[in-house]
Amino acid sequence: MVKKLQALKAKKGFTLVELIVVIAIIGVLAAILIPTLTSQITKSKVTSADSTAKELIQTVNTWITENVTQGGAYPSATSTNWLKVGISMQNSTCTTTGITDSMKVSDNPTTLADQVKADYPNAKFYATVFVNEEGKACACVYREKATSESGIAQTDFEAGKYAWDSNKKVGVKSGAIYGTSPKLPYGS
Repeated sequence: MVKKLQALKAKKGFTLVELIVVIAIIGVLAAILIPTLTSQITKSKVTSADSTAKELIQTVNTWITENVTQGGAYPSATSTNWLKVGISMQNSTCTTTGITDSMKVSDNPTTLADQVKADYPNAKFYATVFVNEEGKACACVYREKATSESGIAQTDFEAGKYAWDSNKKVGVKSGAIYGTSPKLPYGS
């Protein structure tokens, strides 16, 4: 028993070779895990942006329905030319484009900008919501922290695809995260 204790006391630590092997193993594991984690973070951001795009369609449809119920007009669009409604939310200020005064009801104090601001009070984004000939929001492009239009058009939604950075990076264009509803897969 005494010899075993003396043998344990004689060994004071790890050898240099053991430390280098452990460091090498940790390095290999990090090299494998970091790209995987980075791609998963990007995928989760795209999923969140897609969800917000879907919610914006519902917000616009709710506002259109309430507006028409109170005597306003449906937004005018044709099957070949959907109405583009731009929504910019920056520093708690929301501005919209594409909604004309003829669609609004003077008795309705809630504008689309007010509705979006209430739903997303601290957000910062730019979105384009497309309204079809039936007066319903049918597609949306959402880009977080953006201040201008995305470049994704009605024709992309009609084609059902978009030229993202790659097939493995759907929802990423030039390093920016986009959300679309309906989802636009990779296509050239």
